Amino acid sequence: MKTYLPLVLVVGGVHLALVLVLTLSGNLSARNNLPERTINVPVEARQKDCALHRIARATGGVQVTYGNLVIAREYLEAKARFFPNAWYYVEGGAEATPGSPKQATVRYCHTCRAAEQQWRAQFSRR
Repeated sequence: MKTYLPLVLVVGGVHLALVLVLTLSGNLSARNNLPERTINVPVEARQKDCALHRIARATGGVQVTYGNLVIAREYLEAKARFFPNAWYYVEGGAEATPGSPKQATVRYCHTCRAAEQQWRAQFSRR
């Protein structure tokens, strides 16, 4: 590299400018082609049957949420007991990056989802 740089300077400023432009454009295109990040869907969200309701689960897309989620203790207790396989979302980590996915595929239980909606309706009345 030490021998190339003085050679470019001797040849002329036009060549140096061309080398700089090609280098910068290569770096920019590399940034735009970032590999997509994948989400590790929990094992519980990939099982075929709902152990609570003893029925087959459906497959569907759900939102991937990012950030430090603060979830009410009451909700977590109710989820574990009454609707563990509702899967309306999947946690994606602390922060999203340009290649972060917005959707993930899970297996969810229709009965769990109905139970969650019923619980939310009752909880919101309090």
